[in-house]
Amino acid sequence: MLNPITVEIVRNGLISAAEEMNAMLIRSAFTPIIYEMKDCAVAILDRDHEVLGQSSGLPIFLGNLEICSEYTERKFGRHIWREGDIWALNDTYVVGTHLNDVSVYAPIFFRGELFGFAVSRAHWLDIGGKDPGQSFDSTEIFQEGLRLPPTRVAIGGEINHDVVDVIEANTRLPKGVIGDLKAQIAAAYVGSRRVIELLDKYGVEVVNDAKEMIFNQAESFERAAIEAIADGEYSAEGYVDDDGLGNGPLHVKMRVTVKGSDIEIDVTEASDQAPGPINSGASQTISACRVGFKYLFASDKPVNGGSFRSLSVKLREGSFLACTSPAPANWYFSSLGLQIDLLAKALANAMPDNVTAADYGDSNPVIMSGTDPRNEGIFIDFECHVGGWGAFRG
Repeated sequence: MLNPITVEIVRNGLISAAEEMNAMLIRSAFTPIIYEMKDCAVAILDRDHEVLGQSSGLPIFLGNLEICSEYTERKFGRHIWREGDIWALNDTYVVGTHLNDVSVYAPIFFRGELFGFAVSRAHWLDIGGKDPGQSFDSTEIFQEGLRLPPTRVAIGGEINHDVVDVIEANTRLPKGVIGDLKAQIAAAYVGSRRVIELLDKYGVEVVNDAKEMIFNQAESFERAAIEAIADGEYSAEGYVDDDGLGNGPLHVKMRVTVKGSDIEIDVTEASDQAPGPINSGASQTISACRVGFKYLFASDKPVNGGSFRSLSVKLREGSFLACTSPAPANWYFSSLGLQIDLLAKALANAMPDNVTAADYGDSNPVIMSGTDPRNEGIFIDFECHVGGWGAFRG
């Protein structure tokens, strides 16, 4: 068994690799939605798509970045990974988010063997679609922009211009969007390099042994926190006012079952997917439930592959929390704040010292666009506005 000092060195080395990726992305990005608003997140994964290190970033992507490499491998097989390749993916029905959130990810090879992946997700200010930036009244995914299945944007360390040219032709801000893509590519290379340096110093066996200890620690902390509350079924319900097109309200009843050190969140009792863009893909709803879970259980511990082993989420395909094609999803996050609040509401009596009252519930974004001869002929301004946070005990 490894000594705890080595485990902590490896743990912090992996987290530092993710943090450096994040710094590279933010410092290199071309558009302020990334370098000012920090609408991005990064992670280092192992070869089994488990999180080794995740930087501080947009919380709603918590425990969601691994779906990119996992889905790609499931689609094509493990043999698809090649050193120096970079992939991009934004398909709502895979990653759960809107098309503006583009994930860029690269396999990490060490001495010819696949070790893991470096992945980032960032909001591109314009991905095409019928309106600049995003649409508020889209009725199908095809109005919301360019949809990318797993796609190689670099091959063997060289930009794949056939694909990048298609992306460039489908955005109103080609300079900014391609600049942001290249910032994400640079972040992937930086993360890969830092992981390789760690492996060079300690070896694959030591890093893997440390990883298992780190994962087990995370799981034990979360299970202990769950065991501290009484077994039983808890519930809460709430509404999203409408879908932006006057349809609604959209109802959710959340059932939370606690049994020993396991917890299940069931949101199968949710309204059908809406005609307007308030829908969320299943992967992102699971991520929102993970945010709510982490807020309540072992919130002071970092996220890794041992996190959420005690948590399961049940969804109903075709609901507005697990939408299917061609449902629009530009404002998916408006539904997810409700899920976080409902989990807190359901468990309020079971753990009153940990739970706050509901917050303001949405990002309240405003988009302005117009002509600008100095900047590719157009400007797009995307601003989020805060509101009140819920009170807590004391």
